[in-house]
Amino acid sequence: MDWERHIENRKSAVRCKVEHPYRIVKNIFGFRKTVYRGLRKNLNRLHVLFASANLYMLARAGGSLCPA
Repeated sequence: MDWERHIENRKSAVRCKVEHPYRIVKNIFGFRKTVYRGLRKNLNRLHVLFASANLYMLARAGGSLCPA
């Protein structure tokens, strides 16, 4: 029983780090459904959306792109 709780704890630790950027991409940038554009174009769009989500989270946290 203790081993199963440890496994579930590790899964939830990974899940919580991943679900926040997905929420931003889906709710704020509106990436709900994928239109068929081809695998390369959809993959490129996802990369751009997740890069934008990273910048959005950085700006929301009060960070800047310039190192101090």
